[in-house]
Amino acid sequence: MKCRIFLAILFILTAPCYGKVTILHLNGVFLAADSLSMYYTTDNIDCLKQCGKNSSCIGVQMMTDMGMCSLLTMVRDVRNAMECDYYIKKERTVNIPGRSLTPLQQILQNSVYATQEACPEGWTDGGNCTSVVSQSACENYATFLGATYDGTKCVMPRMNVTYSCPNTKLTLKRFSNGYFCYAMILRGQLNGTIATMNDFCYNETGCYLASIHSEAENEFIASMRDSSLSDNGVIIGLESINGQVENATDFQWLDRTVLDYANFDDTSVPTKGVYAFPYPVMSTSNKWQTYTDQASFDLSTFAKSMICRCDASATYS
Repeated sequence: MKCRIFLAILFILTAPCYGKVTILHLNGVFLAADSLSMYYTTDNIDCLKQCGKNSSCIGVQMMTDMGMCSLLTMVRDVRNAMECDYYIKKERTVNIPGRSLTPLQQILQNSVYATQEACPEGWTDGGNCTSVVSQSACENYATFLGATYDGTKCVMPRMNVTYSCPNTKLTLKRFSNGYFCYAMILRGQLNGTIATMNDFCYNETGCYLASIHSEAENEFIASMRDSSLSDNGVIIGLESINGQVENATDFQWLDRTVLDYANFDDTSVPTKGVYAFPYPVMSTSNKWQTYTDQASFDLSTFAKSMICRCDASATYS
């Protein structure tokens, strides 16, 4: 068994509708976490894809000899061990002042605070962060996380977090899946593919064409539109997976996040003679349009704006 030294190996998984997920294979590491569910397979990639489809899954234990895959959540500790079974999602780096961490501890901290909130995901925020778990589970958290058991629940210090956008062109907004920065910009005379529009978003704002994950976010983006412009459709960050569009499952977000919300105006199969848009557009009804049955249609008079979006920066203190 060659699992004596900590080594993180990257896997990048992509599945239609479920987006792109980067996974670390933790060779030589034991991962202390709760089991979310069991999945029966002998294929580790199949196991990892199941985790990628589940937003609550933070990692997996792949027990190939038993044909079992355990989807993991509420990760508590990572320790060097003679283990090769564990994988964990790669999360954004979370730096907390006063903590000097090893690379392995940093991976753990990133996972515990994956939502970049004041408390770990699944914990109650009320002055301190609390979680109703057993004393043994509470004492199983890595020491540097500061978890203590008060006789009835596990308590962890609440972090102070401030969120910001990289420039003044962007508007900060919080949704259930986190804090994000948005900018609505005009397309002007620009023509081209969705890749062209995506690059324009980045050059103008530092962000990319937006993915949309809830009705609330869809309505917020619609509210940013300049209502003084007639027929002001908004280009969003959807693309066809392989150029063939028959229904909603044939689309994916450019940022490869999960397609967990859809608001298509019509998902029927386009017929011959229709004009298929080179990029989906949010219409003035706030629905997503991908084509029109009008014999003659000038998209440039309809798609006048585009919405750019990126993650907000979280600063801990």
